[in-house]
Amino acid sequence: VDYDGTRAMFEAFRVRMPESTGIVQWMLNSAWPSLYWQLYDYYGVPTAGYYGTKKACEPRQLLFDYATRKVSLVNESTEEGPLTASLKVYDAASRLIGQETKAVKAGYREVVPVFDLRRYDGKPHFVALALTAADGTPVADNFYCLPAADNEYLWNKTNWYITPVSRYAGLGFVFSQGGADVEMAVDGNRITLTNHSGVIAPMNILKAKDAAGNLIVPAWWSDNFFPLLPGQTKTVTCKTEAEDFHIELH
Repeated sequence: VDYDGTRAMFEAFRVRMPESTGIVQWMLNSAWPSLYWQLYDYYGVPTAGYYGTKKACEPRQLLFDYATRKVSLVNESTEEGPLTASLKVYDAASRLIGQETKAVKAGYREVVPVFDLRRYDGKPHFVALALTAADGTPVADNFYCLPAADNEYLWNKTNWYITPVSRYAGLGFVFSQGGADVEMAVDGNRITLTNHSGVIAPMNILKAKDAAGNLIVPAWWSDNFFPLLPGQTKTVTCKTEAEDFHIELH
């Protein structure tokens, strides 16, 4: 919830450039132990919200717009070269039901529509996005768990701090498939995860801990709280000054 909620706020801002001119994130860090809103918790540990923000704000990224149900390429880098955008859509049982690839290009601070996902509305589904350079080098990836219907709001009861929800989106399908068979291999600060199963592992959380089982603070991951598609392998790195630590997968 923290990951998706924080990421969506930054993505909604970026996908509407240049009309949207600013965004306020409350808050950077927490003054007491709490579970959401902050990017760093009370103990200085980067939270799911931190990694959701990091994912949303990659210089060149594919973003899903909940309002239009479309995917756009957003570019805030000085690189404007051609890219390849890939889309994979899975149903609630992790069966591949659609895929598409397009050559794309965007200038600085430009937003370019790429994929239209409205044909998948009405049923829960997973969306996996990937952006690669001309030589095949990965540039960015993104992933969404989309319900059959979004929240419904009581707009006539909106006040200065909240809009009540009359019906919540059903996201039970995300974790209803049973556990995926994910293997972890550790080589120093390089961690490789492989999903050997036929189901999506929607959120893999890596933790660096000391001999006493406490979290290493700080420990910076190149990516965290990320999914693994069926058969997918992904390698990430952990940056920390600690010399004696072990990795746990949750």
